[in-house]
Parts: sequence; C-alpha cells; structure tokens
Amino acid sequence: EVADVSAWAWHDSTPGFERDFVARSLDFVRSETYLLAPDDTLVKIDVPDDARAYAHRQYLIVTLKSDWLGHRAGSLLAFGFDDFLAGDRTAEVLFAPDERTALDGHSWTRHHLILETMRDVSARIEVLTPGPGARGRGWTRRPLADVPALSAVTVVDTDPDVSDEFFLDVSGFLQPSTLYRGEI
Repeated sequence: EVADVSAWAWHDSTPGFERDFVARSLDFVRSETYLLAPDDTLVKIDVPDDARAYAHRQYLIVTLKSDWLGHRAGSLLAFGFDDFLAGDRTAEVLFAPDERTALDGHSWTRHHLILETMRDVSARIEVLTPGPGARGRGWTRRPLADVPALSAVTVVDTDPDVSDEFFLDVSGFLQPSTLYRGEI
C-alpha cells in the first residue's frame, strides 16, 4: 500500500520446506506476512500485526508483543506450519514470561532451539528439542551445560541447516568477553 513503510520478499530454500513469502510494514511496529502459494495467491499468516512470526521447517514460530489466544505478551510459541494455515491455533509454549524472567532471544541449530532468557538480570541458556514426529509436539528442555553463573551470554552464531554447533559470547564482572564453541 502507498502508506506502508516497506515491503519485502524472501525464499526459504530449506530442502523439503521450500516456500516463498512476502511482507509489508504498516508502520515501524506492525507488519503483515503472507505465504505466496504456488498459484500466486497470498495466504496471510494470521498472527497479531505486532508479533514477529517466521517459518522454520515444519514450524511457525511466533514471538508475541501483545497478549493473544490466552498467551501473554513476551511469549514464544511454536505451531505446526501447515496446521496453522488450516486453522489450528494449538500452540506449543516454548517460553512464557513471568515477573522475573524475560525472553532475550533464540537461535536454531540443526536439531535444537537455543533459548536465551534473562532471570533477575542474569542470563540463562536452555536447549529445547522438538518431540518426535512431523508435528514435533512435546518439546523437551534442559540447561546448556558449562555456562558460568551471573554472566552475560549471547548466542553469536549457529548454522541451522548443517549442524548443532553454536558459538557463545560470555562475559561477566571479572571475565572479559570470551568466545565459546560448543555442539549440542
């Protein structure tokens, strides 16, 4: 639309999950994303216009900025991508904020999702693994080993198409910024 801030398109070339998307920014906070169907019709990814949503393999991942479907703002949700397009709004809650914990970010490896949270101003890193099967229901979670307590930790890089390798930047009051490499 003429009043839009921007518009963009991209192709997901993940083998078995090839898809084309187009999106538009209504303003600096709100946007809409559409799947470009093979017949060139646009299928709206029907999430709140202030949410961040993207497809990753068989999942639709949604980060909420406002309450939606009984989930609190700040939550990270996973839906089956095809199920969502078919109208199923059953979400796997990957993260829900509380009065002491907020989502700081997340990154994919080949088989896992690394979740970065802040609890009482201290970084926590967890590894989430989707359940078996095409829908990946029943995610499991565990802390990422060997992360020093009371540190600032950021996932620097992963290669979600190739491996479960990750790089972390870890720093603390008495520790300079240090690059760690690991594999889940």
